[in-house]
Amino acid sequence: MSSDAGSTSLRRQLRPSKDYLSALALETGGSVFTLRRLSRRTSPTMAKRAGTVLARRMSLRAEPSPCQVCDCLPDPSGAAGRGQLQCHRCILPEIDIVQKNWDRISRQRGMRNNK
Repeated sequence: MSSDAGSTSLRRQLRPSKDYLSALALETGGSVFTLRRLSRRTSPTMAKRAGTVLARRMSLRAEPSPCQVCDCLPDPSGAAGRGQLQCHRCILPEIDIVQKNWDRISRQRGMRNNK
């Protein structure tokens, strides 16, 4: 197998899962993965391939949240000019205190700048 993509023909040769969650995931267009290929006993190359396939599959099926809050956090190593973007879903957009405060402060600053 030369690419990092999963193979439908190889999938049929694997041992089928016998639990309800795996069957439900497959029947509804989802995916089932094993973490064995990501364990410490696996070679780094094989673990990287398995991780790449897992990430691609997840990103193909992922749907963005209609409401999310993102923060730019400083890099844990303390490197200047580097950061990490961390996002999470809003609990309820109507009660998102952070967003309401941001909007209020932005409006106040906009009013000051217009004077």
